[in-house]
Amino acid sequence: MVTDKRDANFLVDGRYSITDLVDIDHLRNLFERFTGATGFTIGFLDHPGLNILIATGWRDICTKFHRNSPVAMGNCTASNRHLLEQLDKPGKLVIEACENGLVDCATPIIVKGKHIASLATGQILLEKPDIERFKKQARIFGINEREYLKALAEIPVVDRTRLKAVTSFLGEMAVVVSEIGYSRVVAEDSSSEQRRAEQRLRKSEGLYRTLVETSHDSVVITGRDGKATFVSPRMLAMFNAATESELVGHSHLEWTEPRDHERAIAGMAGATKGNSPTTSLYHLRRLDGTMFWADVTTTGLKNESGESAGVMSVIRDVTDRQVAEEELRRHNEYLTALHETTIDLISLRDVNQLIERILKRAGSIFGTSAGFMDLLDPKEKSLVPRVALGVLREALRFPAHMGEGVSGRVWASGASVVVEDYDKWPGRMKNFKTGLIKGVIAVPLQSGSGLLGVLGLAHE
Repeated sequence: MVTDKRDANFLVDGRYSITDLVDIDHLRNLFERFTGATGFTIGFLDHPGLNILIATGWRDICTKFHRNSPVAMGNCTASNRHLLEQLDKPGKLVIEACENGLVDCATPIIVKGKHIASLATGQILLEKPDIERFKKQARIFGINEREYLKALAEIPVVDRTRLKAVTSFLGEMAVVVSEIGYSRVVAEDSSSEQRRAEQRLRKSEGLYRTLVETSHDSVVITGRDGKATFVSPRMLAMFNAATESELVGHSHLEWTEPRDHERAIAGMAGATKGNSPTTSLYHLRRLDGTMFWADVTTTGLKNESGESAGVMSVIRDVTDRQVAEEELRRHNEYLTALHETTIDLISLRDVNQLIERILKRAGSIFGTSAGFMDLLDPKEKSLVPRVALGVLREALRFPAHMGEGVSGRVWASGASVVVEDYDKWPGRMKNFKTGLIKGVIAVPLQSGSGLLGVLGLAHE
């Protein structure tokens, strides 16, 4: 992480550079595989320093000739800077001929409005080269003309539309990996702040006690400061507490999952103001750390003067009812589990749209409309289908555990998996319909040593 305040204008949230958000070695591995499959070169540079972080497939004409001649190298530096300085908005593509006669295409990597890196592909031609120009350059650069023209002959002539499609696809892949990395580092950095916030919520005011010991449901009374003053015997059993002291005197937020803190605070505030009893669904946590679902009905209590004296809450365990419904909500809760209450659900939709565009672009390059991305749900220890296109929409019904199906094999091995005939493959998901797809390729998306998810394409 860069902490120099002079660089803050080029950092996400004033603190994160591209190397904080992306595992460069893993991204290099993905780019090398892409270069091997398509022949396109890739350059990945930080911004504004223009330091080359990743270079794959670079042509001999550049590495052996242009970058070994002081005159040609000066042209390279000037051309690169002029190309990359034009990248001023998300998704922008700039195609430009360099001073040495080749063509490059570049796009910016922008996260939360900050241009933190640039991606370029090129060292190609859009039309047949002017041989006389390159002969003249050989004399100016002081290099062997025959060898120089031999290297020129290896430069491919590429359609402008395909060049833009490839560059856009690679740029959007880099953006989504950066966005996921950003969510990860923010979640890690926010944990200490969340603990401080919980402590500030614990206030100390009045006392009140009502005895309720016959209810099948749990009953807890909290004072105006949110701390328990009474718990029923059923409450002890429900939360696996041996004695009252493990619950009495503790804030109700201690047994409420952080994702529901804001709603719980609002519910208590409404009850103390004399609002009618309300019932809400919460994620609660036992003392042993296990989570369960509960309907909590809150009612305000008043003293003899009519002033608020606290809140009585009746808690009913409804875990069995909720288990069946949780599968329908799980895709909306993945990033919430990573970032708890700090991530806006609207941004999740934006990420889904970006992932879908990446899958469509990847499919257009490799000639298929079927693709998928699964993301790891650490709590459930499974890969949850996030986005699926074409015939693979059928796969949205099948989360994968480690070793199951293509995604599960990628998870288990940490490496890419290629299947030539999915229907005949011994590791196929048993419930997935036959006859839908033929070949499948899937690659891991990683951050550091951890798996974020799996990206894959299939041919019908």
